[in-house]
Amino acid sequence: MLQALDTALFNFINQSLHIPALDPVMVFITKKSSFFFIIIVLLCFPRYRSKLLLPLALSLLAVGLSDGTGNMLKHLFGRERPFAHIQTAILLANASAFSFPSLHASNAFAFASGISHFMPHARIPLFIVATLVAFSRIYVGAHYPSDVIGGTVWGILSFYAVLAVYRKFRNVYEKERYTACFFLMTGALLVINLLYVRYGPFDLAPDEAHYWEWSRRPALSYYSKGPVIAWLIGLTTWIGGNNVFSVRVLAPFFLAGSSLLMYGLTTTLSGNRLAGALSGLLMQITPLFAAFGVLMSIDSPFIFFWCLGLWTFWKALSEHKPAYLYAVGLIVGIGFMTKYTMLFFFLCSGMFLVLSREDRAWLKSFHTYGSLLLGLAAASPVILWNAANNWVTLKHTAGHAHIGDGFIVTPEYFADFVASQFGLITPLLFGLIVFLLVRYRKEFPEFSRPGKYLLCFSLPVLLFFTAKSIQGKVEANWALSAYPALFSLASFYIVSRWSGFMSRMRSLVILSIFIPALISILAHFPQVLNLPPKMDPTLRLTGWKVLGRQSDVILKELSSTGPAFILSDNYQVASELAFYMEGNPVTYCANIKRRMNQYDLWPGFYSFIGRNALFIMKGDSEMPEEFRRAFARYDKVLLKIPVRENNAVKFTVFKCYDFRGTKPIKAENY
Repeated sequence: MLQALDTALFNFINQSLHIPALDPVMVFITKKSSFFFIIIVLLCFPRYRSKLLLPLALSLLAVGLSDGTGNMLKHLFGRERPFAHIQTAILLANASAFSFPSLHASNAFAFASGISHFMPHARIPLFIVATLVAFSRIYVGAHYPSDVIGGTVWGILSFYAVLAVYRKFRNVYEKERYTACFFLMTGALLVINLLYVRYGPFDLAPDEAHYWEWSRRPALSYYSKGPVIAWLIGLTTWIGGNNVFSVRVLAPFFLAGSSLLMYGLTTTLSGNRLAGALSGLLMQITPLFAAFGVLMSIDSPFIFFWCLGLWTFWKALSEHKPAYLYAVGLIVGIGFMTKYTMLFFFLCSGMFLVLSREDRAWLKSFHTYGSLLLGLAAASPVILWNAANNWVTLKHTAGHAHIGDGFIVTPEYFADFVASQFGLITPLLFGLIVFLLVRYRKEFPEFSRPGKYLLCFSLPVLLFFTAKSIQGKVEANWALSAYPALFSLASFYIVSRWSGFMSRMRSLVILSIFIPALISILAHFPQVLNLPPKMDPTLRLTGWKVLGRQSDVILKELSSTGPAFILSDNYQVASELAFYMEGNPVTYCANIKRRMNQYDLWPGFYSFIGRNALFIMKGDSEMPEEFRRAFARYDKVLLKIPVRENNAVKFTVFKCYDFRGTKPIKAENY
């Protein structure tokens, strides 16, 4: 009955009220609604110019909240557009994705509610414009009336949610200024990151696409990583659909959560809220961590669990509550299923208990070992999966860490690792941290126990991977977990000794904080720097959507002669194709003289006798010898995918006909 009423109202507005002369006006309103809001705000400027910043800020935050959450609601409800069912619908504007709620209506009413709350004289024109925007969405055929009503309610609720948070912040600010400022900055950065994830220029990174592939096949673990990253992406894409925003939406929250945890830990350890705010801020502005606020890699949840473990373990020790200790075991177990370097947490915590006289008694407590057992139990899915899959993760990790190479000296890898640490947190900040570590022992006897705690959770990790780089290649992010504790220690030193710093030292500290923030901002907009292709890591995040579209065109042509499957020799390419090609097809990864990957553990393509295949390889490549006889014939197509300005990436597409079969090739290494 409600659907019938909805449809009747849609037909009345979209068709019965349709006036051809009004069409361009409604299309302009639906596409350029911001124009009208800007005019109203400008007209309000003479009267409210001294009070305009706050309404604008809160209104834009409300728009960001309504847009981001509304997009997830669209995919959660999955309601199709009216023109998909009503053949007589008049469609005047393109509309994609799902229908409920209307984001145009939601965002318009969020902004109108915000500005009018502080500027009551503008209330009538603001809500007239918002109402026209909502009405236009029905008129142009993009939404049912109920979509617009739902969007209207959601937009208004979004503003009042932002307003409630602001009022809470204002109350806190009057009592604890540093705390309030830090929470405001964290909230603002969270919204900015969410908006960037929603509207940013980058496609999924190859690893993100691969983790999304894992999420389509839920398991206790996977070839090279634990299952948490796949479970998280599986949850968000189940709610929001297979799109970039849904894959990445949790990354900003993990970064904000990590920052809040470091604020709490540093404040507790030092008793200084400014030091806590600085350590939390460093977590968000340093390039090493800022990237994890917009990219859903395993490091996004991993660093959150590491920081959560740091905070919880200190609570257990300082308050002598075994419950916190068991929580640490659970956190470490879950963190291990995210990234295996979480095992360092047990090493670091054990080292601290040995070195700290005040805490050494915990080594004799059965609660400590109960926590360890709980951690192992939490990590058991990885163990059980590996036991059933020939321990491939252990073999992969051993190969990745060059354990089989024995003890060798590789100066180039050592230099690369040290240089990478300078690059990830910037040379000035890295140098400042080293300087503070040298000064720590002489100047902080009163901070001995908290300082020892932070050093035990940083130096062992950093020194281990530095030493490991002498023997073999170490990835830049492997020592990631060393820096939260170092940031905490550095923040305490800076704040407590600031008054005694000379002007040069103060300038160095300010630059050490400003430069990482500037680099993190520029990294979000790499086109400003115009780096050479070999020096621009963000090029790996562009071109995949275009490759997917062009591959769709070729696949449709190929499929006209018979069913076809999609194949690559590279797991990253196969994953990106699965995400960006129409309908998210199942893709396959051929084993051609490469190491093992997750695709080798899934059903292959070897039984698809008689089918055609779309075989895509990186670069200008020739058909591999192993596959030349696997098909009756094949045609080569060279694609040049533009990635930025005059730069392009080449892919070779083979249109293969009549698969004759080939023997499965086992991976040469792990």
